[in-house]
Amino acid sequence: MGNGASLTHGTSFRQPGDHAVHHGVYNGKVWIARPVTVVEDRPEIIKLLIIPGSICKFTTGLKTRKYRDSGSGPLLDRWDEQLSMNWELYNHTWFGKRVLIINRPDDYYGVQLHWNHETDEFLGWYINFELPLLRSEAGFDTLDLEVDLIVHPDFSLEWKDLEEYEAGVKRGVITPEQIGQIELGKDEVLGHIHKRDGLFADQKLKFWKPPVKWSAPQLNTGWDKVN
Repeated sequence: MGNGASLTHGTSFRQPGDHAVHHGVYNGKVWIARPVTVVEDRPEIIKLLIIPGSICKFTTGLKTRKYRDSGSGPLLDRWDEQLSMNWELYNHTWFGKRVLIINRPDDYYGVQLHWNHETDEFLGWYINFELPLLRSEAGFDTLDLEVDLIVHPDFSLEWKDLEEYEAGVKRGVITPEQIGQIELGKDEVLGHIHKRDGLFADQKLKFWKPPVKWSAPQLNTGWDKVN
């Protein structure tokens, strides 16, 4: 766990129930934007909630790769699209899963808890390896580094998007420093899973629900502002 510098960069703390934007940013340009509700915002931890019904901004390439339909066009490589700095964003309505995102200072991963929004069934944990979270005027900035780990409720494991991650490594888009930090993050997460400690020991968290009055937030003016 780091010293808190990343999470305290740039803006004051937000209050529970505040709306903000969770950005993916590459070279100063928004790659993805998701409206979130702040659950907790302190120097040592931050928790953000994604509620189905929120309208996000995704790249066209992400649409073809992960939300593909008959009208999506040709499959676009993430790294080609990212390096071109010429992507377009489209509206995508978040559906199905309610997601609680938890980040600690300087970690190269965030821990997510997923629920079926209609039934409140706990679906498991999702470890998203990413750049450390930074504060911005609109909310919080990071960048997904592709490799993910799904931890099912029975603690069985499933790695995700390894091929895209390895392609990014080969092309040099993911730097040696980032690779090293991801490997450290993997060891740390797997250790917590094996020991059933940390967030994986918090049984109450699996049954956490947001206040009923919290509706799905939407992107407001200034949603595209980054550091």
